[in-house]
Amino acid sequence: MKVRLTVDARIWKTGIGTYTLNLLRAMRQVDGGFRVSAIVRAETEGMISEMCDETRVVNAPIYGLQEQMRVPAAARGCDLLHVPHYNVPALYRGPMVVTIHDLTHVTDPEFRHTAKSWLYGRPMLKIATLKARHVITDSEYSKQLIVNRLGVRPEKVSAIDLGKGPQFR
Repeated sequence: MKVRLTVDARIWKTGIGTYTLNLLRAMRQVDGGFRVSAIVRAETEGMISEMCDETRVVNAPIYGLQEQMRVPAAARGCDLLHVPHYNVPALYRGPMVVTIHDLTHVTDPEFRHTAKSWLYGRPMLKIATLKARHVITDSEYSKQLIVNRLGVRPEKVSAIDLGKGPQFR
């Protein structure tokens, strides 16, 4: 029986979306003994379904209460949920990996004193690191920030190069 990996692929127009799409494409090329499911928006289902064994549509807005309810329901029954951003489903009880690309909401003077940072960004970053079994980040610098600023054990965080598209080879 194959392991069912579910990826939250609802963000797609940003760098996080590029990361997620390239991750899904690469997973299709690996025979790792797992099935890949993606949580998607309706408008991207056709594009992303080619890269997955299964898709589940969740049109809930990012950073909202709806996603906190609907993403766990869509991920129900999976063996591992990968959230490619820190907006993890706080009520999800299964195993989860999260990618935290940076700590802009904690370190950048333009963002760190905003209401969004204090009311959402900082608490969700902390929740993400507490709930996730493992944290992936883009660089050793971000890893050190996650360890030092969020109090995460170093062995729980891996700095993994995001990889480059074929156009950069």
